[in-house]
Amino acid sequence: MKEHPIIFSTDMVKAILDGRKTQTRRIIKPQPPATYYSPIAATGIFTKSTWAFHKPNQGSIPHIIECPYGQVGDRFWVREAFMFKKGADARESFINTPQECCLGEPPHYRYKTDPDAEEYGRHYKWRPSIFMPRWASRITLEITGIRVERLRDITSSDIKAEGFDIGEEYHLGGIAGGTLLINKFAEYWDSINGKKYPWSSNPWVWVIEFKKV
Repeated sequence: MKEHPIIFSTDMVKAILDGRKTQTRRIIKPQPPATYYSPIAATGIFTKSTWAFHKPNQGSIPHIIECPYGQVGDRFWVREAFMFKKGADARESFINTPQECCLGEPPHYRYKTDPDAEEYGRHYKWRPSIFMPRWASRITLEITGIRVERLRDITSSDIKAEGFDIGEEYHLGGIAGGTLLINKFAEYWDSINGKKYPWSSNPWVWVIEFKKV
C-alpha cells in the first residue's frame, strides 16, 4: 500500500466530509491517440492499474497508460485550503512544521470548510491546498476502484457519487432531473478544466472510486 497526495476544492472536501463524494474524475495525460479506443484492463501485467487502448479489429501496437494515482488498496491524503498558526492570537503567523510551534502550544489548524471559515478569512489568509504538508492533512481515502472512460459517459448516479446534487429539482426524475444534474456537473467541470479539456471535447478520464478511512 502506498500513499499519494491529492487536491480537492473546498466544495469537494465538504462533500467528502458529508459522505456524499466517493468518486473523482481526473484527466488522462497525455490523452490516447484519437484513433485508439476500446480500452482493456491490463492489471496484473504491470505494477499499477494499467489500461491498453487498441484500434478495433486491427493488429496495431496498443497504447498503454498507467494510472499515476496508484492502484486499488492505495491511499490518498487530501490537500485542502488551510492555515496553521503559532498561537490563537497570532495574525498570519504561519509555520512549516509542528515542531516550530512556540511556547509548547499545540498545533492550531483551520480549514476552509470549517463552519466559521468565512469570518475567519476576514482576518487571516488561507494557504492554497497545494502547499499543505502531509502532517496537516486530516482526510485519508482508500482507493476501491479504478477504470477509464469518456467524460460524457458519466451517469446521473456517478454524478451524485461525485458529490453533486440539485436538491429537490433532482427529484423531478426522468430526463428532466438527469439533464439538470448533468448540466450542473458539466458547468463545474468546465470551471476547472474548460481551457484544455472542456466538457464538449469529451476527453478520456480516470474514474477513481474511494472510501474515507
